[in-house]
Amino acid sequence: MEFFFARQEMSRPLLTTPNVNAERLDALRNAFMATTRDPEFVEATKEQDVELDPISGVEIDSLLKRVFATPREVIERATQLSKAYVPTQQAPVNK
Repeated sequence: MEFFFARQEMSRPLLTTPNVNAERLDALRNAFMATTRDPEFVEATKEQDVELDPISGVEIDSLLKRVFATPREVIERATQLSKAYVPTQQAPVNK
């Protein structure tokens, strides 16, 4: 299931180039997390009705490692299931 929902958990991740100096990466990660705790920033997200549920870069790295380790058979089965027709109960639209 994690393979299916990893995208939602990450939401809109911020990226940088590969092989970034560890010190710089830490600074970027710390600045991001500090921003998500800043009272003015938090208030602005509420005013704009934007959900704020940050996860750290370390958590993103861990999630991606697990997703990339997903066995091919699981990926293939998940792809099949995502294409399956699932009936819904939709109310008829009155015109």
